[in-house]
Amino acid sequence: MDAIEWHDPWRPVTNELTARRLQHELRRETARPHALHGHVAAAIAQRIDNDDVLFAVDGRLAVVHLTWSASSPEDPSWPSTRFFINEAEFSSICVMPDHQQYTNSDDIEATLGASGNNTSVARLRLSQLAALVHARVQAQSLGWPETGALMVGNMARMARAISGLSDEFCYDAAILTRSLFEHAVKFAWICAKPSDHFEQWKRADLLNRQKAVNDAQAVGIAEIADISVPEPSEVVGIPSLTAMCDVIDAFWLPQLPGGVTLKRYSFRGWYVGIYRHFSAATHGEGLAVQTLVSKSPAGLVQDFSARTFEPAFKVAPFIFAMALFVSSRTFGGPTDSDILAAFGESSA
Repeated sequence: MDAIEWHDPWRPVTNELTARRLQHELRRETARPHALHGHVAAAIAQRIDNDDVLFAVDGRLAVVHLTWSASSPEDPSWPSTRFFINEAEFSSICVMPDHQQYTNSDDIEATLGASGNNTSVARLRLSQLAALVHARVQAQSLGWPETGALMVGNMARMARAISGLSDEFCYDAAILTRSLFEHAVKFAWICAKPSDHFEQWKRADLLNRQKAVNDAQAVGIAEIADISVPEPSEVVGIPSLTAMCDVIDAFWLPQLPGGVTLKRYSFRGWYVGIYRHFSAATHGEGLAVQTLVSKSPAGLVQDFSARTFEPAFKVAPFIFAMALFVSSRTFGGPTDSDILAAFGESSA
């Protein structure tokens, strides 16, 4: 693809192992009757801010938005795919427009104020945001919006926990930030259409609880096995986290202060940069181990600075602020002014 002049966020795939991993994922996700099912594809380039990958297929180019979902796609047309006749068409439609959007300065960080490299400032902002939440809900049967208020309360507790960690515990902050992000995604997804999404979320929750009870019964854990779980009225799953992010970005981002035009500050962008990246800390993968050791004259020693996960402190305030902006538009509080004040900004 020598004819293409690459610009961020598009970068060529030059590593053979990366290319094979992307090609394997494409084969796994494209079942019949998807347009790429059964075709041989070569990974050419990928975006660094989301899961779009450029493949060469049968003399054409195809940009595929990989889902990386553990389960099979619910819609046979997934993953979404766009075809291009040649390099020139791809460059004019994707490379340059995406580059302009990627480098646009009108983003959430400009709206809220840059965190810079000061994790102390980020922790203070997170603590101030958590102080805005005073959810106290008492009810025999939680519906909506009571459950939504409790979800915000849970996120506030996570925010307080992250803000209380020092830099040496950035590994732990990464795990909590990943959980904060997942809570924020599900909360914002339900808020986008509570009449439908809340019921889907409840049914999926009941199914997961029943699976836990069944597993407990199988291994004889009485404390869990004896829990009574009502049967869901209908067996329906909920969308993948990536699909939720797409719904959230389309519905909520245009409503937020200043808008969010940079995809790396969208929920979908954070899924790639935070949720997937920090999974290494959550699941004990190689990246997590490598960041805890460094070479010294004495050999391998622990280095708990773990700089790979330090960004958790800096991104957590933005994730929580986005959830609070959604709460403001759904429940009337906290106000935009109060949220922005934690970043030293005005809503004017």
